[in-house]
Amino acid sequence: MKGICPFVLRKAGLTAIALDLPCHGAKGYGGLDCWRARIQGGDDIFTPLCAEMSSILDTLGSAHAGVIGVSRGGYAALVCAAHEPRLDVLALIAPVTDLSRLTEFQGMEPMPAPVIHRSMLVRIGKHDDRVGTDLATAYAKHAGAELTLLNSEGHTAPEDGATAIWMAKAFNQAPLP
Repeated sequence: MKGICPFVLRKAGLTAIALDLPCHGAKGYGGLDCWRARIQGGDDIFTPLCAEMSSILDTLGSAHAGVIGVSRGGYAALVCAAHEPRLDVLALIAPVTDLSRLTEFQGMEPMPAPVIHRSMLVRIGKHDDRVGTDLATAYAKHAGAELTLLNSEGHTAPEDGATAIWMAKAFNQAPLP
């Protein structure tokens, strides 16, 4: 699934910083199978990611920030937002809201994302069987998020610039330090 181009965010007046998720990029490889193995082994895979995000906010002197999470990145964004109040604007694209929904986590206990009540957008296709349109929709309603159901099939969420526009608008309405 394609993410949002940093150029589009810069064009909307936002600064974009990309972090590697656990088991991705410089943090290793293995994707969701790696996540499962590490979680089953008792490893808290999100604490280092969230600490890195907080450290970047400290370095930038940010009193508030936004995060865009695509698919499993949406789950990670919610976990980090639960620990970092400065993440007060969230855009979740086809988000995983319960890891146990994914085939890689079948047979495990439910692992729902924490419910965050902040300025939030959830964009998901009307028929996303991978992460569950029904789960993402229920999450959005429970969290009081703005929900956009897209006319897309499968685990895709075409980006037309609407996320960057929403983020810019949300930042204009976010509390200033």
